[in-house]
Amino acid sequence: MFPFLVFREAALATGNKIAAGRSFFWRDNTAMSLGGGREAWPGFYSSARPCQWKITLNLDVANTAFYEKQHVLDFLCKVLNMRQCPTQLNDTQRRLFEKELRTLKVEVKHSGGLRRVRVAAVSKNSAKTQKFEQDGKQITVADYFKKQYKIVLKYPDLPLVEVGTKKNFLPMEICEVAAGQKVMKKLTEEQTAIMVKNCAKPAPERQARVQKIRDEIMNYDTSGALKEFGITVDKRMKMIDNARVLPMPVMGMGHATKNDAKGIAPEVQEISVKTMDGTWTSAGRYFDPKNLDNWVVIDLDQDRRLPLDFFLDEFIATGKQRGMRIAQPQLDGSIDPRDITTAIKNIQMSYKKQNKTVDLIMIIMRVRGPAYADIKKAGDVLYGVPTQVVLGKNIARSAEKGKGPMNQLASNILLKVNAKLGGAHSKVMDLGKNKTLFGSFTDKPTIVFGADVTHPSPGEGMNKPSIAAVVASYNVFFTKYSARVRAQGHREEMMTTLKDMVVELMIEFKVKCGGREPQRIIFYRDGVSEGQYQQVMLDELRAIQAACITLCPGQDYKPPITYIIVGKRHHTRLFTADPRDAVGKAGNVPPGTITDRAICHFSEFDWFLCSHYGIQGTSRPAHYNVLYDDSNYQADQIQMFSYYLTYCYARCARSVSIPAPAYYAHLAAFRARHHMEEAGDTQSTNSSGDSGPNVVEINKKIKVHDDMHSKMYFA
Repeated sequence: MFPFLVFREAALATGNKIAAGRSFFWRDNTAMSLGGGREAWPGFYSSARPCQWKITLNLDVANTAFYEKQHVLDFLCKVLNMRQCPTQLNDTQRRLFEKELRTLKVEVKHSGGLRRVRVAAVSKNSAKTQKFEQDGKQITVADYFKKQYKIVLKYPDLPLVEVGTKKNFLPMEICEVAAGQKVMKKLTEEQTAIMVKNCAKPAPERQARVQKIRDEIMNYDTSGALKEFGITVDKRMKMIDNARVLPMPVMGMGHATKNDAKGIAPEVQEISVKTMDGTWTSAGRYFDPKNLDNWVVIDLDQDRRLPLDFFLDEFIATGKQRGMRIAQPQLDGSIDPRDITTAIKNIQMSYKKQNKTVDLIMIIMRVRGPAYADIKKAGDVLYGVPTQVVLGKNIARSAEKGKGPMNQLASNILLKVNAKLGGAHSKVMDLGKNKTLFGSFTDKPTIVFGADVTHPSPGEGMNKPSIAAVVASYNVFFTKYSARVRAQGHREEMMTTLKDMVVELMIEFKVKCGGREPQRIIFYRDGVSEGQYQQVMLDELRAIQAACITLCPGQDYKPPITYIIVGKRHHTRLFTADPRDAVGKAGNVPPGTITDRAICHFSEFDWFLCSHYGIQGTSRPAHYNVLYDDSNYQADQIQMFSYYLTYCYARCARSVSIPAPAYYAHLAAFRARHHMEEAGDTQSTNSSGDSGPNVVEINKKIKVHDDMHSKMYFA
């Protein structure tokens, strides 16, 4: 903590910077508009960290969103996407603007001096209708400003701004949004896209910017704060001499043989992974393909120009190449998006009357709008039918480019569909120099868990819950997973119902694995900040142990447990010392780059692993920390196993940034948020009367259908 305070003082002493946690931002000519009255400011992150030999300075580029200094009326127009200022607002517009303006500081000058006040709400009353008592008489706000300050309001019918804690009312037209206020709410998809496009820089450029921050913006060599405490900062970044690149696995896919017709499992074809980008071809037969005999396509796009037949023909033909038997679908293009829930119910009931099961409902929609949440809630929660949404704009874009791009689109959709049906496109082979690796993980029934907790966006009310999600493998290749989700208190990180979820998932493992309980547990936990490591581990480890006792009461059932934190929210980046070792246009380190020395903790079992190929911007390595390990794995074993799990992700034929189970837990948690949404729900979540989420009722809403428990509906 002490070094951090010194570096913080050094940063604040260099000029007009705004501190936000351990980051510092400023506005200059590089600030870019994000729309909606927001703009991105440049900055940097700085943190002192204890490592294996000495304290290191973690310095990184940072960008974040701030509100523009602007008139409140201009802000209103930007938020509501209006060219001219409206003379009045309906209640929906008022609540939408209140959600943006609430808690911001505004400046007013009508009384002579400059005052800053915080917005508490946007009133339902206007300057014409809001009255208060003055000199024993009732007077409107509009008349008061005319009488007291000689200000004739141009927009007396607009809602008033309620400021402070004593319910003072101010007209919007006399208020300005104060400068230097960080956006605490979630950015829109468009704003996020602008941030990514403009702030994601290739690795060499990011490295140069970090060096510039050290040498010019901060200039640690002349910092008075550092000199006072005898602190010096190396002129160059830390060189990691013993970093290495883990060997790529060999993947296995299905290989069609004469046994296929007899219903015998096909031979496995070995597929090499490309060293440069961690990809492998998925053009052959899937390792475990599933069939689509009864499926329905609902066209909500209803654009006659959309080449839907072209897409479906390519989808069916490509599926056949992957080993999937896909029948012609039932096509329905007359359904109103507002009736999609009823349509899914009717389809399921229609097939049930015929003693059939609907394998999949594919929905074509132009863009991902409000109907998406209704589709997922109907399919996952209400009726137990796998659903797949395909965007019409993607079909149209692929068709314009020809057969190749359409085949690629179909291939990408098939990966997700096959996973939702219970299949797998490939598996990691037990080959080469690592032939003994999987032996220490598959010599007895092993279950791999992934867990994550997602929280409401900043600015959302206390009635919004956090969502805990846990997934668990149930096959020897660690490619198939079941999921459980639970709601819990607002922004609670500890998983309060972990024991129940683990029991349910281990029972499912037992059913699918010949009646045997897991004899080894490996648990990957995502989303935990460093300050919560020990508390989360102790609480959740106890919950896992309690689940084992519940699963086998009265027995000495104590499977070894390995508990690993996986973190992505950090500012450590890895750069190649030799540019010739970099891969791709972004110049990142190659997939599999790992270090467990130099920049890692002096007493903890942790490492940084960049397992994926960085397509855009600078790759962020995952930070792994083994907090508990009954199995006493060697570092090479658990590091290699964690790396290989990044190749088991169902949505693509490439390695991803974190192990597949941790990724799936993240997806399951976010899917539960869609299950919570109500059609047409625009109610503000910022009511000051929020007392916390009704967890019992919310858990009823997000409990998936029994038919979906063993399916990867979240894929």
